[in-house]
Amino acid sequence: MDWKVTVITYNLAMKPSDPQAVANFLTGHVDAQLVAIGLQEVAHAETIGGALVTWASTIAEWMSKKAGMVLVAKNYQATNQVLVFAKRQLIGQDGVVHRQSPGRPRTTSRAMDRNILRACREDPRRTSTDIQVSVTSPNEPMPSRRTIRRRLQVAGLHGRRPVKKPLGPRKWANHIWSNESKLDLFGTDGIQWIRRPIGSRYAPQYQCPPVKHGGGSVMVWGCFSVTSMGPLKGIVETMDRYVYEDILENTMRPWARANLGRSWVFQQDNDPKHTSGHVANWFRRGRVDLLEWPSQSPDLNPIEHMWEELERRLKGVRASNADQKFAQFEAA
Repeated sequence: MDWKVTVITYNLAMKPSDPQAVANFLTGHVDAQLVAIGLQEVAHAETIGGALVTWASTIAEWMSKKAGMVLVAKNYQATNQVLVFAKRQLIGQDGVVHRQSPGRPRTTSRAMDRNILRACREDPRRTSTDIQVSVTSPNEPMPSRRTIRRRLQVAGLHGRRPVKKPLGPRKWANHIWSNESKLDLFGTDGIQWIRRPIGSRYAPQYQCPPVKHGGGSVMVWGCFSVTSMGPLKGIVETMDRYVYEDILENTMRPWARANLGRSWVFQQDNDPKHTSGHVANWFRRGRVDLLEWPSQSPDLNPIEHMWEELERRLKGVRASNADQKFAQFEAA
């Protein structure tokens, strides 16, 4: 029997209620004579056509003997597409029982797998335990957490650490950066460098003249924001919690309200006088938002660059006392 007639017979037999409609459709694609032969095969067949079953079973027998696709196609004068069609469709509907795959059956059904993926996509922070409780119904076995993680990994949903998105320039605009700094009246207390030839270490011109007590210094508190430079406050007495509270109340707060309005965030380090209960009560009463500052962290406060710039501008400018030095800093 011609393989074209067999395929047409199969298509017509699948529509036993209206085979003529299928025939009209196939007439526009294949030879009308072949369609007529297919209709005759359907009319004389008790099921879907004895010839069709015989032809499909014969191909199955060839396939079971592990015959090559080319040899089977040549013997039946068919193409590879027709053989694949016969193997997947005709043989399956002819009642051939496929051997069950070995191994333990899956604990989760396809519906449960979809529910696991849906629960993870709705909330990526849900743990496997939370997903286990949400997808399990009373009529189904409860999958283990390891099984749920495997289903997610197969779908490409692996456990990752979330990245922390830094604040943008607009979000930093209402932040106030503050700190204190000790400014020497004579030079700097840092390392100084000179260029000298070898063997002239103790020559007078290459020595740093000694100054008792560093020549004096002045303690300055300052702050700034993205939009403007804040006030500088000279500290004469010892800096303690009461002096710091006075600076916050009479220096920082008026400037912040005048330049940033009522919505701003204040930054300070973890100095003991900054984190004391007395100062914490002041922040609580004033409803001031504080920027969280980690303990034992590197000094990454941007105000350190401001102190460095002020010292660079006043390099070589001498001051006779602390008041003159503070006036120079305010003018810079």
